[in-house]
Amino acid sequence: MRTFIYILLTCLWTLVARSQATLTFVGRVPDVQITGTSGQTYRVDYINVYGPTNAWVQLTTVTLTNSLQHYLDFSAIGKPPRLYRALQIP
Repeated sequence: MRTFIYILLTCLWTLVARSQATLTFVGRVPDVQITGTSGQTYRVDYINVYGPTNAWVQLTTVTLTNSLQHYLDFSAIGKPPRLYRALQIP
């Protein structure tokens, strides 16, 4: 069985041109990597691939201290595949 993970990046107020999110794995742990300007704050959410499409769950908020910030989602181990998004918040 293959696991597909998607990264979505959206902004609550305006389109973010200089920010992006990518996903890698550290072992079996998803590593959400957010790139942007130091000091920007993002809310990281997930939704299970199988299930309702409007049931996003907040994982954390991340304030970038560098141009690249990592968030390891240890709660994903043993769970269904997830979609992730990073929302810039003011």
